[in-house]
Amino acid sequence: MPIPPVLLPPLDSLPSLVSSTFASAAAKDQISIFQASSSSKHSGTGAFDHTVLVCPELDEKPGAPHKTPDLSSPKDKDPFEGPSFPEGQSIADLGEHVALTNTNAMRDEHFMITSKGFRPQAGELLEKDLATTYEVLSAFKKQGKPLLGFFNGGPHAGASQPHLHIQFIPFVDGFPPGAEKLAQATSDSLSPSQPALLPTPHVHYIIKLPTSPSPADLNSSYHHLLSLFRSGKRDSYNLILTTAHLHLIPRSSDAHVVPHPRTKAARKENADEVQEEMTFNGMTYAGIWFVGSEEERDDLVAYGCSEVLKQAGYPRTGRWPLKL
Repeated sequence: MPIPPVLLPPLDSLPSLVSSTFASAAAKDQISIFQASSSSKHSGTGAFDHTVLVCPELDEKPGAPHKTPDLSSPKDKDPFEGPSFPEGQSIADLGEHVALTNTNAMRDEHFMITSKGFRPQAGELLEKDLATTYEVLSAFKKQGKPLLGFFNGGPHAGASQPHLHIQFIPFVDGFPPGAEKLAQATSDSLSPSQPALLPTPHVHYIIKLPTSPSPADLNSSYHHLLSLFRSGKRDSYNLILTTAHLHLIPRSSDAHVVPHPRTKAARKENADEVQEEMTFNGMTYAGIWFVGSEEERDDLVAYGCSEVLKQAGYPRTGRWPLKL
């Protein structure tokens, strides 16, 4: 059970360590990486495009009844506890955090950083969490490998593990996902640290980061968004992070029922449709979706990606501050 090598900022060697760890772990069947058979973009009625990737292996996973997780205390067996980890999981020791592979990675190089010692996923991020996240994003951007970072905070944000972790996934085909692309267009007229609401059917805050933000800048921007979100005493949100923006999306539910009239299950049961409760995390609110079949993709697109985000988040209404 290896202990990961120690890296200190700047994390310039992290991208190569992530690549080599994933290549080695996948070759030895120590981790699973879902392979997309197709990728397509859909605009629907929302304000940004959604990229839907079809991964047939997801269709083969056994389903389980959905249950909102308890994220306040560690599980009996905490896979992120450390200091040593199973073969193929550890990437690097980052000081206050550890970089780990996602052992069921949605894409190649889908990895995470976790806190050393248990801290709850339902708690607030600290300045050191945001600073390390930005260091990771910057290291990959310097090497032309832009990443999306996301944190699923609270019981209704799509997290499954209670130990604090922030995930990273490469941009699909090197292009920013729909929500970040819209943020780039929206924030052109904004000053750094000035929050805004994206013009989406669901509530989706962004804040533009200054060039080379300090840890204090990141912490201030994060708490500014939290103050808007928590005006209604809500407890769950997705935080999306890039080198240019922070996004915060309040969540009302970690799941939503999507009808699937075209799926194999519906045809097998000779039913008009199958009602499936799907869970969604920060990747989804960035505009990146993973489904198990082309039929499931077609059903999702017909139902509306933006409708799902609205129902599992909060619709834009007068209850939310529109002038920030």
